[in-house]
Amino acid sequence: MATTNDSLHADLLVIGFGKGGKTVAAKMGSLGKRVLLVERSDRMYGGTCPNVGCVPTKALVHHSRKRRPEDSPQEWYERSIGQVQALTKLFRGANYEGLNGMDTVTVITGKAAFIDPHTVGVDTGDGRLTITAETILLNTGSEPVIPGIPGLRESQYTVTSADLIQTTVLAARDHRRRIPRLGVRLDLPAVRLAGHRLRSRAEDPGPLGR
Repeated sequence: MATTNDSLHADLLVIGFGKGGKTVAAKMGSLGKRVLLVERSDRMYGGTCPNVGCVPTKALVHHSRKRRPEDSPQEWYERSIGQVQALTKLFRGANYEGLNGMDTVTVITGKAAFIDPHTVGVDTGDGRLTITAETILLNTGSEPVIPGIPGLRESQYTVTSADLIQTTVLAARDHRRRIPRLGVRLDLPAVRLAGHRLRSRAEDPGPLGR
C-alpha cells in the first residue's frame, strides 16, 4: 500500500466486511490489486451471517434441541450462548486472517464517511485516516429493525436476534406460551397493524380484522 502520513491509496476500497465485500476484496487482491477493506466493528468481521445472523441463530436452535426436560433452562441457555459466542469468535478470526493475511489486502477497523467520490475519511478511534481509491464498493450490510408499533420498542420482552445471542439471561419468564426447548415462555399478543388485528395462534385463526 502507498502510505503518506495518515493517507492511504488503493485500487479498491471496500466499506463493510460482509459476504459480497469480502469476496470481491479477496478476488481483486488475488489478481494483484491493492485493496483496503474498512469495517466499523471488530465484532462484524465476516458480516451478518457468521456473527449475528444464520450461524449463531441456527447454532442456538441446534443447542436447544439437545436440552432434556430435567436440565435447568437458565444454565442450559447460558452454556449454549457461551458455545455460540465461541463459534462466532472463531469465524471472525478466520475471516479477518483470511483477508488481512493477504499481501495485497489490508483490513482497517473504523467508521468511514465520504469526503468526495474517490476519497473517504476513516475514524479508527485512535486517529483519522484519509483513503483514496479508484473504485469504492459499498457493502454496509443490515441490522434488525423494530417496527414502530407503540410500546414495542420500550417493552422488556422485545428482543432482536442480535440481542438474543448477546445475553446469557433467559427473558420472558412470565409469558403465557412456552418455547419448550430452552424453557422460554412466549406471549404472542394480538396487535393492530394497519387497522387489522393480528391474532396469536392461541386465538381463533379467523380472518384478520374479524
